[in-house]
Amino acid sequence: MRFIKIINLYLKFIICLFLYPLLYIQTFSTPYLISSEAFITTDNIIIKSNKPEIIINFKMSNLILKKYWKLLPNGDTYLYYEIKNLNPKIINNLFFENDFEDKFQIKTENSFWNSFDSNEKKSVNNNEKIEDEQIEITFNKNKFSFKTKEPLFKEGTALLGIYLIPNYKVYSNEIYQSITEYSYINNEGKLIKKISYAPNFYFSNSEKTGVEVIRYQSIDKNKDYKPDFPYQLEELIATIGDIVFYKVEIINNSDESIYNLTITNPIGNYSKLSFGDKLLNGFGYPIAKLEDGQIIKIDPDSISNKSNIEFFLKELKSKEKIKIYYCVEIIK
Repeated sequence: MRFIKIINLYLKFIICLFLYPLLYIQTFSTPYLISSEAFITTDNIIIKSNKPEIIINFKMSNLILKKYWKLLPNGDTYLYYEIKNLNPKIINNLFFENDFEDKFQIKTENSFWNSFDSNEKKSVNNNEKIEDEQIEITFNKNKFSFKTKEPLFKEGTALLGIYLIPNYKVYSNEIYQSITEYSYINNEGKLIKKISYAPNFYFSNSEKTGVEVIRYQSIDKNKDYKPDFPYQLEELIATIGDIVFYKVEIINNSDESIYNLTITNPIGNYSKLSFGDKLLNGFGYPIAKLEDGQIIKIDPDSISNKSNIEFFLKELKSKEKIKIYYCVEIIK
């Protein structure tokens, strides 16, 4: 009997010896993705932000397509497509397209392309195409498509600016969510498919766009409760125990006030609310910073089930901006 017990213990030891590393790998090497959006509600309208990503224990992709709106002082509206090649490795067959249907009209003669290796803006030829050695952009009414002709192998950023004329009269007080699916083949020959979001476009009654909600993020890895680098829109890599700082900007670009805004900010999966340095400086307690510099501490009671932070604003005047700051800690 004693011999049998010794054999059983030995077998258990052998099983644990081989299985424990597998369990460890299964538990900690699986990549987690945190991707959520802030949003505001007013008069039964929901306006959502972009969705910056946090990737936990995972290698960053080679290429990122970032989108954002640009409203010029004269009221001209652009949707920018920023293409970032993060590694000096070959990227093939980058492709994406957008169909704006009848919500926007593309003004091709004002659209442009800045390539990776030049600051010179290249404009549309005969209202149909932008083309150089590397890329080809084809326009067809309210739709365009982008594709690379040659492999991308340089680190850097290129910019595509699409000039859009919003159809305010038809779509007043509606929300346009701009989602672009893009794909490319990485240096290992794998087909990568991703999605790029832009802050939602609000068609206001005025002749200019209404509200933008833009969410930025940064990370603190050395636990000094300060962002390690400026806030950004791009995806970030985090590990368990890191502090992620969020800044959410709400901007009223319209010519009229907007009333009774409920601003909701998600805490996100695999994370818990952190009070950082426990100050009202944007790196501690959740706060709202108004246009006049006034700082308002967000009441912990407004944190519903520890999953959302809510802030109510009675009025956001024309051209005003409000910023929400909070931070979370990455957990298992």
